[in-house]
Amino acid sequence: ITEEEMKLAMEFRQKMAQKMQETRVEGSALGGKVKVVYDGQGQPSSVEVTDAALGEGADKVAQGVVDAAKQAQGEALVKMKAIMQDMQKDIAKTLQADMK
Repeated sequence: ITEEEMKLAMEFRQKMAQKMQETRVEGSALGGKVKVVYDGQGQPSSVEVTDAALGEGADKVAQGVVDAAKQAQGEALVKMKAIMQDMQKDIAKTLQADMK
């Protein structure tokens, strides 16, 4: 691996980390009364439970949090995969351009 290729890899790694850090996905349940937000690394960053959801009882709220979390986590994984695929395409294009 050349020094230039190593530098290029580091640049793309930083870009990917930035995109993933900026990514936020939300899952919801109980008609939007429960919301869970995940970051681009698939980690939960916030949970919101409305007073209306609390009125439905602890069991429903608990299940709503689980359902919303699963939905958000699934969306986070899809977005992470798309970001990685885009970065791989960019790397391939850049390497092809450098070979010309």
